[in-house]
Amino acid sequence: MKRLRLGIVIIVLSLLPLRGWTKESDPATKTESQSDACLSDPECKQHVDTATAQSKASQFADALSAYQRAYSRRDVPWLLVNIGRMQQKLGQIEDALNSYQRFLETDFSKENPELRERVQSYLTEVTDAASQSDACMTDTACRQHVSDATTLSKNNQFEAALTAYKNAYTRRDAAWLLVNIGRMQQKLGRHEESLEAYQRFLDSALGKANLALRVRVQGYLVEAQNTIAEQRKQTTVEQTRLAVQQERLSAIESKLSVEQKRLAAKARPIYKRWWFWTIIGGAVAAGVAAAAVGGSLNSYTREPDYIAGLPEYRPF
Repeated sequence: MKRLRLGIVIIVLSLLPLRGWTKESDPATKTESQSDACLSDPECKQHVDTATAQSKASQFADALSAYQRAYSRRDVPWLLVNIGRMQQKLGQIEDALNSYQRFLETDFSKENPELRERVQSYLTEVTDAASQSDACMTDTACRQHVSDATTLSKNNQFEAALTAYKNAYTRRDAAWLLVNIGRMQQKLGRHEESLEAYQRFLDSALGKANLALRVRVQGYLVEAQNTIAEQRKQTTVEQTRLAVQQERLSAIESKLSVEQKRLAAKARPIYKRWWFWTIIGGAVAAGVAAAAVGGSLNSYTREPDYIAGLPEYRPF
C-alpha cells in the first residue's frame, strides 16, 4: 500500500504543470500507476494526456476542459490540483481556490505531505491574488477612477486615462492596475516607465498567481523592450548619419575657404599686391642712387689752364 501511494505521488507530480520542471514523466510507464483509478482507465488517461499536451502549448482553457472530463470520468483527488492550476492560469481565482481547497480536504492530500505543501503554496498565491483583485473594485472611489479611465482610454485620451488609473492605484494599490498604467504609458511612448509598471506587476502576488495575465503582461514587457531597442538603434544610426554629414560639411567648408582665398587674391588690384610695391621700391631705390651719383658728378669742375685776367705765358 505504501508503495502504491508513492507511485501515485510520482504520477501527480509528473503531470502537474509546475514551475521548475523541465520534462514531464510518462505516467503510463510506471507499473504502480496501473492501480490508479484514472490512469488505469484508457479514456480517463487519454483526457489527461490531451490536457498535458495542451497545457504545454499554453492552451489553458482546452487543458482545463480535458482535465475536467477526466475528473468526470474518474474523480481521483490529484486531478483537482491540475484543474486548479489551469483555473489559476486563466485567472479564475475563485474556482482555483475551490479546487485547491477540495484537494486539501481529501485523505490523499493528508497522506502525501509533499504534494499537500505544494498545493498550499498555490492556495496562498491565489488567496493573495484574490484579495488584491477585490481591493479596488469594492471601493467606490477607486472603481469610479477605473470607470473614468476606461472611458478616456476608449476615446484615445491616454494622458487623462493614465492620470485616472494612477488615482485609482493611489486609492487602492491593486496590482492589476499596474498593467493598465503600463499600457497607458506604452501608448504615450513612455516605454521605460511602462517597463517599470509591468515588472512591478510581475513581482506581485497577483502576477505570480494569475498566470494567464502574467503571460500577457510578459508579452507587453517584451514589446516595450523591443521598441526601446529599436529606438536606440535608430538613434545610433541617426547619430552616425549626422556625424558623416558633418564631416562632409567640414570638408566642403575647407574647400570653400581655400577657393575664397584664391579668388580674393586674384581679385586684388595691382597696387595691393606685394610684388608691385617690391618693384616700385626697387625702382625708387635705383632712382635715388642714380640721382646721387649724377649730383656728385655735376659738382666737380676742371681747374682752368690760366688765371683769368693775366696774359697767357708762352715760353717762346
